Amino acid sequence: MVRAGVLPTDYDFEGHRELVGMQAVDVPVTYADSSVLGRDYGFKPEIGIREGLRAFAEWYKEYYGRVVR
Repeated sequence: MVRAGVLPTDYDFEGHRELVGMQAVDVPVTYADSSVLGRDYGFKPEIGIREGLRAFAEWYKEYYGRVVR
């Protein structure tokens, strides 16, 4: 998010982190496994997680047009 310009380079991650217990609406476990899509439909992801997250951050900045403080 910093690299994409969504967060400023001096963003204080530790200062904004607040660890809390599970909330009533939290999902205890999540994961993505596209192997069944690959097996059944020949799907193969073309974009890795790092590139995808970077693209999302860049889209977010462009769409919302501001830096989060």
